[in-house]
Amino acid sequence: MAKSKAASPRSSRNDASVSTSDQENMIVVLPGDDVTHHIDQICESLSIKMRKSSSQTAAHELRPSVQPKIGQGLRYAASNNHHKVFATCAGRFTYRRLVDNNVAFFVQHNLRRYRPYLEDRVVGIVEERAGSDGTGGDLYRVHIGGPHPAVLSNLSFEGATKRNKPQLQCGTLVYARVMALPHNLDPVLSCELGPRDAGLPRKDWMTSGGY
Repeated sequence: MAKSKAASPRSSRNDASVSTSDQENMIVVLPGDDVTHHIDQICESLSIKMRKSSSQTAAHELRPSVQPKIGQGLRYAASNNHHKVFATCAGRFTYRRLVDNNVAFFVQHNLRRYRPYLEDRVVGIVEERAGSDGTGGDLYRVHIGGPHPAVLSNLSFEGATKRNKPQLQCGTLVYARVMALPHNLDPVLSCELGPRDAGLPRKDWMTSGGY
């Protein structure tokens, strides 16, 4: 039991700025989660603690003075005078105190997660129908093991038309290629032949070989 509680000198140095209460307050987040409230709460709590420790108890000094710093796994968004911070990956939302009394917030996550690249071949699992693609087809969210789900239109199959297209069900496996990586948007998949598939025979989706 004593060995399991002991920490190596390296881990002690790396975690010196994170207190026990910091680790107890870690929160698990998913991509898209709004963490603004958590940041405001933590900054206010730390500000009050700092003032109490320095015997500054004047009422006008109880306003939060700790400034947050946004780190990995978080995205800042401002619109109509509203400031929000969202998680961009799944992991543990935590923070670290800096030497200037500010606080760095970040998400601890698995950096070995698959990162899609253009024209990658992937095997994905259909999660749900997301809506219409605006051209007569349906969009589906597909899990490909990356930080964000990909999107796939059922018109992006060999031989698919507005009247004759596959109706995908949740849990369906699809073999596709990464057709596009729009900035700040989910990857776009296609089950049609791409520029690197010259010479390969086309397989109509009706044969179940197109996906």
